[in-house]
Amino acid sequence: MGVVRSPRRAAVESISAGGPGDGRRGHTMNKVARVGLLFWMMKVCATTLGERGWVHAAAAQGFALPGALFVAAFVVLLAWQMRAGAYHPLRYWPVVLATGALAAMASDAMSRLPGPGHAIGTLALACAFVALLAWWRRQPGGLVVDTVMDLRTEALYWTAIVFGNALGTALADNVAAGMALGLDTELMLLGGLVAVLVLTAYFSHFDLAVLFWIAIVFTRPFGASFVDYLSGPGDEGGLALGAAGATLVLALLLLAFLVHARAAALRARRWGQ
Repeated sequence: MGVVRSPRRAAVESISAGGPGDGRRGHTMNKVARVGLLFWMMKVCATTLGERGWVHAAAAQGFALPGALFVAAFVVLLAWQMRAGAYHPLRYWPVVLATGALAAMASDAMSRLPGPGHAIGTLALACAFVALLAWWRRQPGGLVVDTVMDLRTEALYWTAIVFGNALGTALADNVAAGMALGLDTELMLLGGLVAVLVLTAYFSHFDLAVLFWIAIVFTRPFGASFVDYLSGPGDEGGLALGAAGATLVLALLLLAFLVHARAAALRARRWGQ
């Protein structure tokens, strides 16, 4: 007897079967990466690598100059991405990486505010993010995350990505400041939270589009915890790779994923001919 699947679980599995660049079901007519396991692995690596880039740059050059350079780089990369007619991994994922840097910059800016500035800033980000999603949900097509083609929808998509990553980074900084657990324990707890989101997608009737944006937020603290685990000292539960070693691991992982995604995208275009 075959396994009985609910329509919602079947829909999730049909999405998860393909990673970024998968050409099935007309993916070449989309401008953003499809949501699947590979998407989330690349998202964690890219945004965490962007955060590391900001941390290193700000430590060396202060806030103003790196901030201006990262914002300019994001604008250029986003313009290049939005000019594309279809999904291109080498256009899409550098923008995601840049959003990680912008998110870290925003959290850094909030921490410079006097008093409870970071907590108030995090609350303001949460309100702005929810308001954006609520407004987008009322527009034609709703919270589209897997069929982005027109410029208006793509602009909403990237705005929500920036806000979601910024909120996740601010939450990650609050977690780091408020938790006195070992690095391995913290990683397992946040990994458990991500696992709960996955199980919710498979076994509940929760709105998948809303769940996607919740995952965008909470994979940011998981990424921050992952890099802390890689770089942290052994007596705190880390792997003691150091900041440079952890950054190198993230870069190599993202590069490997990009090579795979690029090859899949090229196959998709050949199949579409």
